Amino acid sequence: VYRVLLPKASSAYRYLEVSRSDTTSGGAFAIANLRARSRRDISWAVQTGRASTAVEVGACLQWHGFPKTLYLRYKGPGTPTSVALLP
Repeated sequence: VYRVLLPKASSAYRYLEVSRSDTTSGGAFAIANLRARSRRDISWAVQTGRASTAVEVGACLQWHGFPKTLYLRYKGPGTPTSVALLP
């Protein structure tokens, strides 16, 4: 579980991009308002061979209600290396 701090105007961003260190197999990400599993997760999968993946968070209603501190969970090889918000 990785802690992610969002900027004040996080609802102005449409995409969340995450990079990972190992691409030998697929993986799965979830971002949530609670460290342990919550009902407000945004979850997505990443394909084998892809170093980064982006999910359109701006289309998710829960994104607009999330607090400034979020938690990123990752299941797969390696570790997440960066998180970026994109317009």
